[in-house]
Amino acid sequence: MRDLVMPFTIPEAAARVGLSAHTLRYYEREGLLPPPSRNQHGVRMFEDSALEWLQLVRCLRDTGMSIAEIRLVGALFM
Repeated sequence: MRDLVMPFTIPEAAARVGLSAHTLRYYEREGLLPPPSRNQHGVRMFEDSALEWLQLVRCLRDTGMSIAEIRLVGALFM
């Protein structure tokens, strides 16, 4: 049986990766994240793959990497 993928709202996603909802929105505006899907009420919904990428982004930021440099890394993988 296949596992169901349950998307996460922005507060849930932010809590899982240790960032603020504001930071997630900023990363989306800066092109570090593809636009997330939205539910019928227009609420952002993040899949597991987006959370995995956000965890990597967080690690890269912790090393001092700039947004522009992370955007280049993202271009290699997205």
